[in-house]
Amino acid sequence: MGRMLGEGSFGSVYEGKRLEDGLEVAVKIARKPQNLKYIYIPGHPAPFPLEVGLSILANRGPKVSEIIELLDWQDQPDQYIMVLERPSPCEDLWHFCNRHEGVLDEDTARFIMAQATLAAHMCCRRGVFHRDVKLENLLVNTETLEVKLIDFGCGDLLQESGYETFCGTLRYRPPESCAEGKYHGKPATVWSLGVLLFLLVCGRFPEPRDKQMIDEDIWSEPGLSNECCLLIRSLLKESPRQRIYLRKILRHEWFKSWCLGCVGLNTEHTAECLREALEEMIQEAWKLDMSYMAGITTDNASANKKAFQQDFTWVPCFGHNLHLAINKGLDIDRVSGSLSRLRKTVSAFSRSPKMLRQLKKKQKDLQLPEHRMIHDEPTRWDSAYEMVERFLEQQQAVCSVLADDRKKWHLMPKDSDITVLETVKERVKLGLKIKQRLWEALNRPSLEEIPDGCVRITESFSTTSRSFAPRIHVDISEEPLPEEPRRKKPRH
Repeated sequence: MGRMLGEGSFGSVYEGKRLEDGLEVAVKIARKPQNLKYIYIPGHPAPFPLEVGLSILANRGPKVSEIIELLDWQDQPDQYIMVLERPSPCEDLWHFCNRHEGVLDEDTARFIMAQATLAAHMCCRRGVFHRDVKLENLLVNTETLEVKLIDFGCGDLLQESGYETFCGTLRYRPPESCAEGKYHGKPATVWSLGVLLFLLVCGRFPEPRDKQMIDEDIWSEPGLSNECCLLIRSLLKESPRQRIYLRKILRHEWFKSWCLGCVGLNTEHTAECLREALEEMIQEAWKLDMSYMAGITTDNASANKKAFQQDFTWVPCFGHNLHLAINKGLDIDRVSGSLSRLRKTVSAFSRSPKMLRQLKKKQKDLQLPEHRMIHDEPTRWDSAYEMVERFLEQQQAVCSVLADDRKKWHLMPKDSDITVLETVKERVKLGLKIKQRLWEALNRPSLEEIPDGCVRITESFSTTSRSFAPRIHVDISEEPLPEEPRRKKPRH
């Protein structure tokens, strides 16, 4: 064994090297307290010390590279020894952040958070409640930024009945543990991930004022994107029932822009420039071998197809084509008018803190979810559907706020508009259900997950748009929607 890498309350971690092949490892020597808990694992006759057993369970099944791997272990009368993988070069996330002046840029934080979230989620899926997800328990490869979750010493088996005794780091303790004396594994994990993200992008722990503003859904931080602030507010709700579900975190809008890197094109977006940019990014920035590239998916721009079709298997982007299909299907005068008027209503709430406070009060009075309104954006997939769905969810609260102020009556949605929006919501669900299946398949859609016949390599608008756009358009057109009320001509 070599130098000490770290020391905790019940043990120490040292550098080591496996004799049989010279593999660099970490050796953890943990003292046994008198009340050491043992657990049984199916397929093993003898019980394991809790930390050892949780490490084995977390690594069962397909390998999850974001969770530290237990290579071997040994039980002794007064201690147990764990041999763990040791990535190199690496340091814990606390030291990594300190070297970066305490705050990470959003791209780096996103890359790290995605891995930490996946590790925590997979632990829970395998019946393990880590209970101490924090900066010090995440190792970062300083060259690749690959992250590994370590130290199951505070963990326990995940149980539906919840926990009454807190074990972990107090600064990451969920508020319900103090207020109610009981907490549950998944919402507590979501809270600790929220504290982790707050630390990465703000450089400090959330203070009482931050928590209050988060609960009022008005918290933001200068320099952070709106999506990042939204995710923080979703993670750090005081009530565990209002927090985002653990399994939905990686599907949040903030992670949808997760990428390995970007190249700015300072020249024309010709096929030649796009091809050069791709090669530069893959070979120089990502250090990848292009001979291993299986294929590429882009939108249907002619320059993209010309740049990549000749040398690669080119597949039209399913999500992009579905987005185009839905928009084409909604290209009906009555629908466009209703959506336009809804945007004005949503914008009024987005611009007015007073209206947001009133909305929050109405939500409590009507016992509605305390959600903010969503504004659609042309470049964000499904945003029109999300705007409609959120409005219909909050329709009573929105109309109640508008009814209280005579000056806002012009923003009140008409009955005919509401009928149109309800119809749109039901008809658009068809395409979105298919895309939902893709994202649930590992949060990374692949061609194998797409139902047969939905996507084919074509030279034109793609089978997706041809199939869905007319279906949505016909469904909505044939629906007996109310006609727009005729406006009386003004008298001169």
